Amino acid sequence: MKIKVALLEKDEAYLKKFAAVFNKKYIEKIQLYFATDASLIKDILEKNKIDVLLANEEFEIDLKKLPKRCGFAYILDNNLLSQNADGIRLIGKYQKVEMIYKEILNIYAEKATIISGIQQEGDTKTNIIFVTSPAGGVGKTTMAYVCARNFVRTGKKVLFIDLDIWGDCSLCFSDVGQMDFSEVVYALKSQKSNISLKMESAVKKDASGVYFYSPTKTALDMTEVLLEDVRTLFKILISEGKYDYIIVDKPFDLSDIVYEIIKNARHVLLVSDGSEVTNRKIVRAYETLEILDDKKDLALMNRLSIIYNKFSNKKSKMLDGLDIKTLGGIQKYENASTQQILNELQGSQIFNSIM
Repeated sequence: MKIKVALLEKDEAYLKKFAAVFNKKYIEKIQLYFATDASLIKDILEKNKIDVLLANEEFEIDLKKLPKRCGFAYILDNNLLSQNADGIRLIGKYQKVEMIYKEILNIYAEKATIISGIQQEGDTKTNIIFVTSPAGGVGKTTMAYVCARNFVRTGKKVLFIDLDIWGDCSLCFSDVGQMDFSEVVYALKSQKSNISLKMESAVKKDASGVYFYSPTKTALDMTEVLLEDVRTLFKILISEGKYDYIIVDKPFDLSDIVYEIIKNARHVLLVSDGSEVTNRKIVRAYETLEILDDKKDLALMNRLSIIYNKFSNKKSKMLDGLDIKTLGGIQKYENASTQQILNELQGSQIFNSIM
């Protein structure tokens, strides 16, 4: 998924040079749109879902009228200033292209954080990765396990949360201790002041380094989890900032809970096995997310990617025509247990690009 950048600048020679340099170095990462007249920029922003608007300091931009998803900075001749009196970011237009590119990335990242609802505690950022699929049997949960373990291997502190009613992470993580996610559910439902302590006491740490909650005592306990409970859960985890990443595993559906997870997620990862039936379901899910993105203006599509698991050269096919980032494919391991697959994929770098 490319970051869509609009540049409002009267100097056509500068625009041509800007386009030539960026298209040479960052054509796979940046989609550029240009305007020399401020009257044209509104139409460009709305039709193309622009992520970052850069405007020459000669133009007066009403930030309140910009789409919620759109980050902003003025560009100017002076390379020494980083912001103006109103705190608006300033970018020197004659810097090295690498520096301008980094500024664009910073603007985009900051805006995505605000839009997605992810909060920060001091310098600590807690990133939610939502691993999901509209199809069953594609190895969604296995991919979530692999993602969590691989993040730990890079030195990150990771919490795995299984919100699938039928989920059982004890198949992958070592389960020691009496407490489980039922205790957390009860604390959330009771709204007592000790919710945070209950969550801390119930969490466990696998030998791989991943923190997790054992599955609820029965699947019925998971049916008690409502939207407000999920909101409270995320609010506590994000505000405390104890984890670098929270990997959330849940099937894709049109529930309010899934929407809440998506809203808070730094990244949404769809899992497919590349089969005709699954790919069709992925397309329908993607179309639904596009509509949701249009209605809510969440910059959602820029936080979305797909991974192919259980991929077979004979029976599987990667989707064409979707404007979505593909992380890659993982072959099908015949007659292998979940643990064997995890051991085989240990050290894989397939998830590095979403860290």
